[in-house]
Amino acid sequence: MNANIKKNINVIGKIGRIIAGIMAVCMIIVGCVTAIAAGYIATLPKETVDISLNGTADITSEGQLFAKIRKVLDLKQEGDGAQLNLAGTGDVDVVVAGDDNILEGADLTETENGLMLTVNNKKFTVSTAKVLYAVCMVLAGIICSVVVLFMLKSLMKALEKCDTPFSADVIEKMKRFGYSLIPFAVFNTFSDNSWSSIFSGELSFGFSLDITVILGILVIFLLVTVFNYGAQLQKESDETL
Repeated sequence: MNANIKKNINVIGKIGRIIAGIMAVCMIIVGCVTAIAAGYIATLPKETVDISLNGTADITSEGQLFAKIRKVLDLKQEGDGAQLNLAGTGDVDVVVAGDDNILEGADLTETENGLMLTVNNKKFTVSTAKVLYAVCMVLAGIICSVVVLFMLKSLMKALEKCDTPFSADVIEKMKRFGYSLIPFAVFNTFSDNSWSSIFSGELSFGFSLDITVILGILVIFLLVTVFNYGAQLQKESDETL
């Protein structure tokens, strides 16, 4: 391999190893804080807290922000929520509020300089059990993130020391990094769903996949396949020589 290319790969590996190590330490600290928070929440009584909102919110801007937005978007009250339409068309609708949304049952109107939101006895419930579940899902996601970062650090270390990126060690570390992304994606989706439904009196479980992470995992395994092929070609070339 060309000496300059090898040097560049080793330098990239070294920089990546340092960055991944720093990020892993930061995530461990965040994980410790989250674990302490989860432990404290676990000691709290398993109760629900009822919160009622009743009042108005006047959203204004002294500049031309809302005037420019009105040229593109048309806001109107739609049932219990509000609806945004592209100005001058009836093709695209964006619902601002739906069931269990904080704007459900509220009155959202346009004013001269902005918006006026009127909330009439909007009630929602916060469950301590559900908060604990959400924090635990965050903690699980952090643990998975730490594992991913250590796998990435291991991969970068292999690149830092390698004579060729098509070595068996680099390919194996890359494969482990790809596998570590799978539980990371799973627990992150559970975490997102747990927080999105936290204002409820009952525990519920939701699951949805982050297409960006899934594509990232597929790219990693595609690279593993490419590197395996490159390693095979290099081996055949060495045997020929």
